[in-house]
Amino acid sequence: APVRSSPPAPDRRGRSCLSSWRKSITALSKAFEITADHFLEAYHKRARHFIYNSKQLHNLESFSSDAGINVMVINVQAFNARGQDARRIYEELDDFQSRRPIDVIKRNRPILILDEPQKMEGKSRNIEKREFLELWNRINQKAAYTVEFETEELIGKCIRVLDKELTITPLQYTVQRGEQVDEATVGALERGEAFRLRETQTSAHKASVHSTVTYDLIDDLCKRTTLTRGTIARVLRGISKATFDQFRANPEDFILKAARLINEQKSTVIVEHLAYDPINDRHDIDIFTKEKPKDNFGKALEVNRHVYEYVFTDSDNERKFVSEPDTGTEVAVYAKLPSSFFIPTPVGNYNPDWAIAFEQGKVRHVYFIAETKGSMSSMDLRKIEDCKTECARKFFAQITTEQVKYDVVDSYSKLMGLVK
Repeated sequence: APVRSSPPAPDRRGRSCLSSWRKSITALSKAFEITADHFLEAYHKRARHFIYNSKQLHNLESFSSDAGINVMVINVQAFNARGQDARRIYEELDDFQSRRPIDVIKRNRPILILDEPQKMEGKSRNIEKREFLELWNRINQKAAYTVEFETEELIGKCIRVLDKELTITPLQYTVQRGEQVDEATVGALERGEAFRLRETQTSAHKASVHSTVTYDLIDDLCKRTTLTRGTIARVLRGISKATFDQFRANPEDFILKAARLINEQKSTVIVEHLAYDPINDRHDIDIFTKEKPKDNFGKALEVNRHVYEYVFTDSDNERKFVSEPDTGTEVAVYAKLPSSFFIPTPVGNYNPDWAIAFEQGKVRHVYFIAETKGSMSSMDLRKIEDCKTECARKFFAQITTEQVKYDVVDSYSKLMGLVK
């Protein structure tokens, strides 16, 4: 059923609280025609409503500037359109003073009313397919990891890398001076072009930082690395005085960078000694329906072979990737794995991107778990992320058969080269 809401009640002085209702967006155009008299009686004003059209932006201008009760009717196609006018709502338009319609809407801070929002995730057309259920039953096993390594080896590696690579950025401040241009338009203000920069001066604060903020360096590093206080203390005692003295110049930067370097060394040590053991628990298939998409539909693609009619992508690379399995004749069904489907690792939980089931007889590996990256260069993959993918390889090797393959790919063609 549609989401319904009552108008705000009058305040203590008998005045109607109109401000929060003046800019409302709803998908119920007909409803506002029917309730016109109700609004007139409640607010002594008629509610003006219109249907959003990217080629008639004068209506949006009135919606933004008019002080009355305004309602804009808009559907998801405006955010997910295709063709010549695809997604004009996100573009800077010459006929709209170089503004983006979506920015004008946002600045009004409108109330958003969704008509039947439960349908926006798409019908589960493919989630009950035999191919997907077989894939799901092969990968939904949970497991716990154990790892054993020599503490002395880790401490030695951490000391060497901190002395070699830890460089703290001194605190800096920047002063910019400028003047406003003669004719500052609204569009120029929005684009940051209303002021002309004349001078920029950047200075570094080289003295020790003195403030009322106290730091527990050992405790902060323990929380960020999950190592014991004793291990962290031995690492800090082992580094050179010059390295440790950098802490005074910028404590926050020291903690962040030291923790990252320690975690990278920890990841290289533990991945070789990691082992997974299945536990008496599995992921429930309900995780695909419990996690409602909270992103706007600008990130959604309408698809055919996904478990739902819409798939929400996290990056341009994912958006490019998803178009090929959705049209690939070898693919039976695929899913963007929810964030609650994760693999525990010593450097944090890891959530693979995709689960893909292929048609029987067309590929060597019928089931594939994929992590998509924009680049496959080892220099581009952070050490921590690289450690997580190595842990994932061990996880799937332990809980599945050789019919299920996990790997990191940067394109659908790379994936097909692995499964055929």
